[in-house]
Amino acid sequence: MTPRRSPIFQNRNPSPVVEKPLELDIILEDLPDLELEIIQVSGDRWFPEREWRMAILYFLAGMRSGLSDVTYRPKINFGLYTLRLTPDKGRYYAYGAGVSPRPPLVDYGKEVIWADDSRRSVELGLMRFATADHIKMLIIAFAPHGYLVVWKEEGGSFGISAVNLPPYPVEMILDRATR
Repeated sequence: MTPRRSPIFQNRNPSPVVEKPLELDIILEDLPDLELEIIQVSGDRWFPEREWRMAILYFLAGMRSGLSDVTYRPKINFGLYTLRLTPDKGRYYAYGAGVSPRPPLVDYGKEVIWADDSRRSVELGLMRFATADHIKMLIIAFAPHGYLVVWKEEGGSFGISAVNLPPYPVEMILDRATR
């Protein structure tokens, strides 16, 4: 098999010092499939973007069954944004920063689930979002006015966006302020 040359690795305008253009032979078939997003569940488990349903179900099953590697630090990180439970308060909060894409237009009456930040509401919303094919989007509302929006994209991947979320965990900031 002859390696293909990728045009991005070729020097099209050689400098006067270089006798001939630099070329780097890359066998594109040997490169691994790169994941744009990686989902982290509670610090110990990592899932590629295409396995987002498995990541959500692993998280929910771990919370329900008391699996220590999930309940020790109950969180799920969707790339740029993290959803985390405060066990003593029974509430989720979210944080993260980055470029938020605009969510797609969907039928908000039939294809969207809304959840508040309570543990029951978030976990039921995640379960329905991961298991029901007709549900296209999950919107989680946090007090006082932040939102985390997760949607299904074609090809089996997911999209995520946020409005008014802090860049760092609010709980960590509040704990440091009270010391």
